[in-house]
Amino acid sequence: MNAEARDIFRASFPAHGVLLGLDMPLDDDEARAATEVVQRIATETATRWEHTPGTLGSTALRARILDEAGEALDQLGLVHWALSADGDVLASGSPRPRRTPDPGEPLTPFFGEPWLASVATDLGRRVADVGLAGTPGYPAALTVRHRGDEDTRRTVAILAPSARVGDELAGLILGTRGEPGEEAEAAVTVRGAAALLVRADGSLFITPGWPAAGSPWVSPGHRP
Repeated sequence: MNAEARDIFRASFPAHGVLLGLDMPLDDDEARAATEVVQRIATETATRWEHTPGTLGSTALRARILDEAGEALDQLGLVHWALSADGDVLASGSPRPRRTPDPGEPLTPFFGEPWLASVATDLGRRVADVGLAGTPGYPAALTVRHRGDEDTRRTVAILAPSARVGDELAGLILGTRGEPGEEAEAAVTVRGAAALLVRADGSLFITPGWPAAGSPWVSPGHRP
């Protein structure tokens, strides 16, 4: 994430094969409340699915934990936070919120810079930096998945209104043989999401809605 350690409270929690991280602006009371609820999600939520075949440590478990933790933070009335789970991110508000926007800055629900996350291939090549402009009740999720080897290697990044939507769409695109067609693109768009696919040769396939460089992605405001 983009914020420096001195500005941010950070904590991490092992969750049955997934490492769940929490970042939020420094505030002792809010950090204490958030830590309690996220730690409970990490231990109790993951345990409910540990006997489900294919779930332990899986991408589906990551997505479920992120969404449940985000919903729990919303219910506490916390606005500014970012959750991560083994590379996936779910964010609301800003790491450095302000009460009023700077002169010339567009009005936004969080009056501050968005949380910043990076997209990289499984070989470590950085492809994009993305601002996640989630709002209370409507977080912004980034899901990154990899598949293939050598000539078939591909990386897909999904921006979505929930981690579960991102996980489902990433699986859909990576499961498509050859180039994603109109059907896959429509599936991404109808879920209020955007996708970036890095092909084996390094070229990109980008769906409408992926933000231009320097512009944050704003969650469209719906749950799955």
